[in-house]
Amino acid sequence: MKFKEFAKILEELEDTAGRLEMTDILGSLLKKLDIEDVEVGVYLMMGGIAPRFLKIQFNLADKMVLRAVAEVVGKKLEDVTREYKKVGDLGEVVKDYKLKNKKGNDKDLSLVEVHKDLVKIAEDGGLGSQDRKVSNLASLLGGLDPVGAKFVVRIVLDKLRLGFSTKTVLDALSMIEVGDKSL
Repeated sequence: MKFKEFAKILEELEDTAGRLEMTDILGSLLKKLDIEDVEVGVYLMMGGIAPRFLKIQFNLADKMVLRAVAEVVGKKLEDVTREYKKVGDLGEVVKDYKLKNKKGNDKDLSLVEVHKDLVKIAEDGGLGSQDRKVSNLASLLGGLDPVGAKFVVRIVLDKLRLGFSTKTVLDALSMIEVGDKSL
């Protein structure tokens, strides 16, 4: 599955209030995923890149992500910071900037490719790793459509805010398998 399509479904989930409707949307999303996309798709929809017990973190503070966003949208860090303080969601900020400055350089990356890039960012360590992380994040964001960039920023900041839990995903899987939540 292309990350662009995945991100649009995440945005649909974000606009959904009812848990039953969320379960249906998640079930529909899970059915659409190719077998090689299921594992990474579930991690990403839960706001991470691996199971939580592995405690893999990006170790990127808001200021560093702000630097990456400023780089990719071609704005001064101060301007992006000001907009972030006004809006309160850096994902929305990057989406809005990318919508205004459509350059057509989206790479139409797959779910697996985005996950692989995020893992590379998270696992980078050692001398100079913070600058490499910012640079690699900016590169990834530059290749994504506005909605995809919004969700990648939120995943990196651990602020996905979709309003469902692991239980909802399990309910969706059960609905796919047996038509109810019994599993």
